[in-house]
Amino acid sequence: MIGDIVIRKNVFETNSSSMHSITLADADGVMDMLPLDKDNITLTIDCEYDFQWGKEIYTDANAKIAYCIADNLNIEMLEEAIKSQTGANVLKYEGEGSLDHQSTGTAQAKLQTVEDIQNFIFNPNCELIIDNDNH
Repeated sequence: MIGDIVIRKNVFETNSSSMHSITLADADGVMDMLPLDKDNITLTIDCEYDFQWGKEIYTDANAKIAYCIADNLNIEMLEEAIKSQTGANVLKYEGEGSLDHQSTGTAQAKLQTVEDIQNFIFNPNCELIIDNDNH
């Protein structure tokens, strides 16, 4: 269950999958931006990320947007957060990312408001951590 801690004693554990986590930090005034096209209205987002296993820490805005999309975060809230920060009028998504099935819902559980989403994506102090239990 998301948000709950389960402690098991004397139980054989068969879960061998990914562990995804989102860390949030206070905005300190330094927020990332993403480049707009020459007309300053269209923002193209690269969604070709493989959020499965591994040992990765992402702090860049594009990767965090791709994660939110792969995790099926509320698209209206996501787009409001992106447009508000970047000034873009049009968002264009290229490619399709993937997310380990055992980590589905991580963004949905942690990012409840447009402000949470905007802070997570554009604050370089907020991290998306992809890991697994084989390390």
